[in-house]
Amino acid sequence: MVDGALPGRAERTSVYAARGMLIESSDPTWLYGTSAEHAAMYQYNFYRSKKVFAAMIRTEAPFFQDERPMLVQRGISSLFSGDPICTAADLCGKALGAIVKGTKDVTIAGADLFSGYNKDNKNCASNNSCQNTAIAADDNQNLQLGNVVSVGANNTIVSDKKAIPAKDNVATNANPKWSQINSVAAVQSARDAGSCRNIDAWPAKPGDGKYFDPIKSKLPMPYPKMFINMVNGSPLRFNNIQKNSYQIKPFDFADVDPGFSPQVSLEYGPGTFTDCNGEAGYQLNGTGSKFQIRATTNDKDKDNKMRAQYKFDFPVSGVQQGAVYEMSSRGNDRAVNFVLTGSDKVGYWSSLNPPVAWMTQLLPVMGGRKLRHISMLGSHNAGISVRTGGTIGPSDASICQGVDVLGQLQAGARWFDVRPVIGNGGQLLTGHYSGQKAPVFGISGQAIDDIVGNVNAFTRDNAELVVLSLTHAMQTDEKYRDLDDGEWDRVFDAMEKLDNRCGGLKGQIPDMKLGDLIGKGRACVIVLADGGKVRPDKGIYRPGDSFDFIERWSNVDKAADMAADQESWVRANRNLVADDKARKDKFAISQWILTVKSVSVLTSSIEDYALNRAYDPVFWRGYSSWSPWSYPSVVLMDFVGIINRGDKKLTDMSGEVRALIMAVNLGLASRNCWVGGGGLG
Repeated sequence: MVDGALPGRAERTSVYAARGMLIESSDPTWLYGTSAEHAAMYQYNFYRSKKVFAAMIRTEAPFFQDERPMLVQRGISSLFSGDPICTAADLCGKALGAIVKGTKDVTIAGADLFSGYNKDNKNCASNNSCQNTAIAADDNQNLQLGNVVSVGANNTIVSDKKAIPAKDNVATNANPKWSQINSVAAVQSARDAGSCRNIDAWPAKPGDGKYFDPIKSKLPMPYPKMFINMVNGSPLRFNNIQKNSYQIKPFDFADVDPGFSPQVSLEYGPGTFTDCNGEAGYQLNGTGSKFQIRATTNDKDKDNKMRAQYKFDFPVSGVQQGAVYEMSSRGNDRAVNFVLTGSDKVGYWSSLNPPVAWMTQLLPVMGGRKLRHISMLGSHNAGISVRTGGTIGPSDASICQGVDVLGQLQAGARWFDVRPVIGNGGQLLTGHYSGQKAPVFGISGQAIDDIVGNVNAFTRDNAELVVLSLTHAMQTDEKYRDLDDGEWDRVFDAMEKLDNRCGGLKGQIPDMKLGDLIGKGRACVIVLADGGKVRPDKGIYRPGDSFDFIERWSNVDKAADMAADQESWVRANRNLVADDKARKDKFAISQWILTVKSVSVLTSSIEDYALNRAYDPVFWRGYSSWSPWSYPSVVLMDFVGIINRGDKKLTDMSGEVRALIMAVNLGLASRNCWVGGGGLG
């Protein structure tokens, strides 16, 4: 923004711009002789950028310094990545010349930083009282600053809370008395990478990627394409140290920061298909630990010829060090999802063979956390993996799971949406029905007794927490009415056959710590019911009394719309901070599911929507959009553990989503000091 008097106008006209130049590039970037002036927050913001060379940048603070006009009032003070947290007057009311935060290999070779006004006080420059700081730097690696000149700021630079006062480097006796520094040894980040973080040290940017296109996926493609989604659930940057490819483009592997999950596009061809190959090498920042991701082919597979291979050159649980593991592609526009989580202290896990009893495995890290601060995988309509009865209509429009509850438990689910119905002549089943008003459509699924048997079989060998949420109960033999108390008693009698019920819990269960519910070989099964006369002493509770939660169903059929809706809802309802007034920490269930609209049921299925459209985005969009202070308590999904349409059992790749949930608890929640973070360092 330029300044100066408008022709013919005697009165002052104030025009506000929030930000100057935001630089987030991770590819080599050069800035020569650039200028950013009069923005209200900052003129330059080098935020988590890498490989940037800026020569002779020029800044000037706005005339209205310290008026704090409309930034906070209009809610625009924390919308962009790297926006300063507006709690201190100096950050919100005065515009920083430059912010340099979380960067790597950034050089600023020449900076002219002018601040000449404070509430229109033009004399503040003479004693450097226009503002506190010209450059604010924090948590940077290999930051180089040279030929820095400041006017009007008390401190030329504050680097990781260490100040360089302007008065110590005054270069002239005339006004304005500028400060000049030829070379700055800025403080470099040396803190433990596994420690927890403050809320302003995390990106607020969802991942960028492409959603599955159901039309294009069925058309002949000149060159087949797949994606690899890379989830960094560790506290260390994945440094890309090598990549090469032949006949695969764009092959855009790059560094992956903690808490991010970029989507890498791989298009095979032109040329002889079997000659297509590529390899990307990675090293965990500051360590000797390396891994490789390869793209190759398998011409013997008539359906999915593209392949991804992983190789770890350091210890990863469940994986043979140095061995090559190959994953099949899942068709055009689908992804293979790579997850690596953990740390040197607690060990590493990947999407290859993560532990089935993942909660027990992570107790040393998250046993001291409240249940509301732990993230779980949830199963939507958990009992509807088979059809045992129902109305007319295609089963594909109602079946929501590919394996029974035991299979879902083995895949990693710990929260189960179970909908009891009485049907087929008085049998106690589960159901998925359109509602109670005619015409009713839907089916009945797994028997309640079978689900109880599944849970008992699992908890016999896995000391995990399991929550069964009983809702939408109805009597399908009698006009789809609600169950009465006597019928609910039948359901509860069946629930009492669960071997590891946690009865007699007091207060709100989400406020209990995980380590107080499970551990030392002890499993815990909690039953919630929204009807009937509950039995808290037997481990059957009313949600409002004992387990209050909120949930969000987007009710849309497009993955992009669903992802955006769930992302905004989680951010609006989860703010896990120490400040009582700002905190929002209800137990929150994010339903990462799509709705098959009425016309589409004739040509598609819930399985198609769940696997081809909703599944991959939870890795590249969901994970990147969450943060240590805002992540869901439950990620509710259809077809838990199923990778490809038509699969009727778990496969070697079914651990992807289980590893993702581990990454939320390790890579995100462990960075939040308030919920009990810091366990990775």
